[in-house]
Amino acid sequence: MKYLHDLTSQYHDALSDLSELDLDEGVIKDTLEGLEGDIKIKCQNVAAFIANRNYEIQNVKDAAKKLTERAVLEQKAVDRLVVYLKYNMESNGITDASRPDLIIKIKNKVSDLIIDDESMLVKFMVEKTTTSIDKRELRKALKSGEIKGAHLVPATRIEIK
Repeated sequence: MKYLHDLTSQYHDALSDLSELDLDEGVIKDTLEGLEGDIKIKCQNVAAFIANRNYEIQNVKDAAKKLTERAVLEQKAVDRLVVYLKYNMESNGITDASRPDLIIKIKNKVSDLIIDDESMLVKFMVEKTTTSIDKRELRKALKSGEIKGAHLVPATRIEIK
């Protein structure tokens, strides 16, 4: 099997060699047309290969998009199941449903911070591009005493290992 670059070199060599010989113009033309035909066929084969690869690339992109969409849907389903499991464990007072190969525990996490009235929390405001409450500092202040305008709500998370 000859490569396209080999056929191109062969054509140029023949063109150079044939021009040096004292041959009939028809013979030179026929020889070069034969070589040119081989080059055209090889060009068509390379172009068909490129088209096939582009088709494969598009198939891979389409499959990746479908897999990404599927992953998003699967993640949403898992998130709903976690909420379902946590709700039912908490509703029944179960904090540990582990087994030797699977840890399932209701664990305390950092309390959810609920802002009731931002205007009462001015000292926790920090300058950013926009004004917002420094929740870390507010959380610390709420743990050490009561502050009007916000409160902490105990929160849990589920741990599955």
